[in-house]
Amino acid sequence: MRGMKKRGKGMNKAKKSKKCLAFLIVLLFVIGTLIAPAAAGKGDKQSIKIIDEKLELIDEDPIINSFLYDRMSEYNNSEGIKAVNITVIKGHWWRGKKVVKTFYIVRNDTASGIDIVDSYSDGDEGLLWTFYPKIGQTIGALNVLLSHELTVSNVIRMGIRAILVDKENVPGITEIINNSKWASDNLPEWAKSFLRRFERKH
Repeated sequence: MRGMKKRGKGMNKAKKSKKCLAFLIVLLFVIGTLIAPAAAGKGDKQSIKIIDEKLELIDEDPIINSFLYDRMSEYNNSEGIKAVNITVIKGHWWRGKKVVKTFYIVRNDTASGIDIVDSYSDGDEGLLWTFYPKIGQTIGALNVLLSHELTVSNVIRMGIRAILVDKENVPGITEIINNSKWASDNLPEWAKSFLRRFERKH
């Protein structure tokens, strides 16, 4: 009987270590996708050209257009999100940051789509959700959208970017998920929990 008890404890430890390993693999996979695109920051002009080309593809893509419009419209079951400001930066905290590109993703109710524009004025510009991603983070996020793959891992990647980048007037990831019917319905509980824990640590 004693041998059985010891075996049972060993099996429990093995299960716990497998869960821990699975969690670490997911974490390394997600973090790795953030580190890799950072190399894209070399050669600012070329990187900005890449961003512009990807934005043009997104602006012309009816599937991405429709998806972003639906997400902006359904948020919070009220007026939704009118526009989001993306201010792309370069540099580090120890040598200062420089804005290299600013654009807005604006909901277009007439066309039931989105417009990507260089300037936006609606009186509430100071209250817009504003993200300050680096060049590599911006390219990485645009690549996720252009992949057309709305997998859980891709949504987690986007969520982690939303947590890690500097921002203003942006609610926490848990609030964003709770106020998005799509995210609430489509993200499994383990993914929501993962993003919650990640946000607490950062």
